[in-house]
Amino acid sequence: MKLYNFRDLGGLPTKGDQEIKPGLVFRTGNVAHWSDKAAEHVAGEHGVKLYIDLRTPEEVKKFGRPEALIRQGVEWLSLSINTSDPTFEKLRLPKANDWIALYQRIFEKNLQSWSQFAKTVSGANEPILYGCLFGKDRTGIATSLLLNMLEVKDGHIAADYAKTTHEIQPLSDLFQHLLNNNGANKAEIFEHYSRSHEQVILEFLEYIRAHPEEHEIGKELVDIAKKFREPLKTRLLR
Repeated sequence: MKLYNFRDLGGLPTKGDQEIKPGLVFRTGNVAHWSDKAAEHVAGEHGVKLYIDLRTPEEVKKFGRPEALIRQGVEWLSLSINTSDPTFEKLRLPKANDWIALYQRIFEKNLQSWSQFAKTVSGANEPILYGCLFGKDRTGIATSLLLNMLEVKDGHIAADYAKTTHEIQPLSDLFQHLLNNNGANKAEIFEHYSRSHEQVILEFLEYIRAHPEEHEIGKELVDIAKKFREPLKTRLLR
């Protein structure tokens, strides 16, 4: 069964010659449109028991709750990540550097939510699924934080992020309805909003590694790593 932008993080190698165990942590885009058959596949075949929803309450209201997963007995945890950004929203066709700056701002204004995400993943006893509206930006940030703590090699983090460019192509109609045209044609809009540049996530990784401990963001990152890195490695690596 094809579920767009849904994938298992299992098998990704770390710098210490370990790898992520298959079947424990999955990333996805919006699941609100999933059929009962799709939800049954994920809950039954993959054993997913928890869905971490990174969408905001406004998005849930507009696009729907993950009803099909709920009917399968999957727990729904809403962990809202605020992506509202007036600077970015003024851009007609954002480029890679615009996305890099956006990711940094999203990260900075949602520090507690990222900590809660790491805590939830590290403490889960059964397979989990997490995602946002398309599985690109918030899901990409969450995945890079997780894989960075697990010491997955940067090239593999970037390659996983880049897969989204292809994976969300079938969702182009839905994607375009969310965008302000500003005189650009739909193909241009989709190209600029759907492309997952490896440069973006690599620069984001450099950004989160660059903060000294005395900086507020640095303190939060150190705290997250101290609390959750070893539990994550114990649970997810082999």
